[in-house]
Amino acid sequence: MTPEDGNIWKIAEAWLAGTLTAAQEAELERQLAGDPEWAVQFREHVDLLRSIHDQGKERRFRGML
Repeated sequence: MTPEDGNIWKIAEAWLAGTLTAAQEAELERQLAGDPEWAVQFREHVDLLRSIHDQGKERRFRGML
């Protein structure tokens, strides 16, 4: 899985989960540094995934109250 694969969602999910290999992480860093537009898109995807994750945590918490 590399940025050239075109599936930014999978890359963002793997990055957040910490499951990228060292080679994949190095390739991601290269892509982020070399393509500012792609870097912005990647950050937006990461932010959205974090938001979804945090919303799920909040709903589970409210359900426990």
